[in-house]
Amino acid sequence: MENGKPLRVCLFIGSHDIERQEMLKKILKLQGIEVLECIEKITGIVSFLKANIKMYQKHRGLSYDVMIIPWRGFPIFPLAKIICKKPIIFMPTISIYDTLINDRKIAKPNSIRARFIRFAEKYACSHSDLLLPETMAQASYFIREYNVEPRKFGNVVHSADETKFFPQSFKEKSEYFEVLFFGKFVPAHGIKTIIESAKILSNFKNIRFVLCGDGITKPAIERMVEELSLKNVILPGFVKVDNLIEYIKNSDVCLGIFSGGNKAQDTLTNKICQILASQKPLITMRSKATDEFSFINEKNCLLVEPDNPEDLANAIIKMMKSDLMRKAIASEGFQLFNKELSMKATGLKLEKYIKNLIINFNKS
Repeated sequence: MENGKPLRVCLFIGSHDIERQEMLKKILKLQGIEVLECIEKITGIVSFLKANIKMYQKHRGLSYDVMIIPWRGFPIFPLAKIICKKPIIFMPTISIYDTLINDRKIAKPNSIRARFIRFAEKYACSHSDLLLPETMAQASYFIREYNVEPRKFGNVVHSADETKFFPQSFKEKSEYFEVLFFGKFVPAHGIKTIIESAKILSNFKNIRFVLCGDGITKPAIERMVEELSLKNVILPGFVKVDNLIEYIKNSDVCLGIFSGGNKAQDTLTNKICQILASQKPLITMRSKATDEFSFINEKNCLLVEPDNPEDLANAIIKMMKSDLMRKAIASEGFQLFNKELSMKATGLKLEKYIKNLIINFNKS
């Protein structure tokens, strides 16, 4: 940034989330920002210690304006705080503690594992110069749980990779009206509500639900489908991006998330960005996250109440009955994506945050 030189960002990551990592790099580079990577994979205590040493060595000699630590990088934060003399941005896409302990319940709150995760996440939040979760609703969680000053927060969505997710043509009538969900099978996505909605609509022989993905709730969902004898639900499992694009192309309507839990209320999820970028009509639940952006019921999406399979079923029937509605909602949803959620819109917002942070940091 000095003497007209482009901004230089150091991505400091003590773990791997390839998709989000690559997306962040693309968004930064789209703004002409140079990205320096300082990344090591952590899989356990031994690799954690080795990663600290390797990242310390990689960092030596790097010259940059700001360090960015994505959400999974928080365990490496103490090292970053020691060696970094520039401002640090932490991008907690979600709360790891809230996700693993409260939502997925992988450990009891008083366990050593849970306490370590909470301590590490709190340390990262407390020692960041700027925190950029996806929504301000998520920011409220960190402010409340870790007593972080509100002035330290902004928000930047994950967006969607527009080289992979781009407008699809309107699907003409075919044998099936295809309702598509894709993503992880986790409590926050409310897949149980989708299955209950499929049961309500099981008499509509032309409506078919396709649920792509895998995760901790998958066995329970499979049992539910079997117990309810649902012939209108297909579970292809995890699909690669190229195959996922085909599923999106062949869908009539795409689903977001439907859980009424606090975590889901605060999260927009990248699947919603991907659906809008693909110019497909979206049905998702009304939440704090949708309220933050310009999601308008029956304009650029259909919004339903969380944990309400009847409401979801009615929304699907409404979409099925009107080609004009689906076309209009898909078009308006794509416009919303371009205006507020695209890689360009996200990059401009992130660049502004970075420049303001550098100015304020240099003043202090």
